[in-house]
Amino acid sequence: MFVYFAFGIGILIMIGAGVLAWKNSKIIAEQKKQPGPRPIHYTYTVQVTSRLDEEENSRFTPIYRISYEDPQGTMYAYLSRVTGERELKLSEATGIMETKLADVLTKGRLKAASPVMEAVIGEEEKEAVARLDHKLNASGGLISG
Repeated sequence: MFVYFAFGIGILIMIGAGVLAWKNSKIIAEQKKQPGPRPIHYTYTVQVTSRLDEEENSRFTPIYRISYEDPQGTMYAYLSRVTGERELKLSEATGIMETKLADVLTKGRLKAASPVMEAVIGEEEKEAVARLDHKLNASGGLISG
């Protein structure tokens, strides 16, 4: 009796999987028919360096930058869009940049902070830059450059 019940459940699962696969293939086929560019999913990173060299690598497009004093000299941190490989989601990279900014502000080492608005694309990036600017302004560290 149990074997028949298990067999019946197995058949129902197989039918359900087939229906889902069929619907998924229809959705994909419909998307391929639609003209226009495919949505692009960007990844992000935070680069910390002692050199002011935004053009160092064409894979990185800075969207927010800070400079600060460190025992090693002036340091630069960039929240950057990355092409070519898997990095971080924007929210993760923004969180890292916020932590770095808070640390630099707490130590009173911030020299400058500014978004790179000509490189910012999409609402998500605008919100990330606004979030960093808000953190900067809320701390009283209103510096740009």
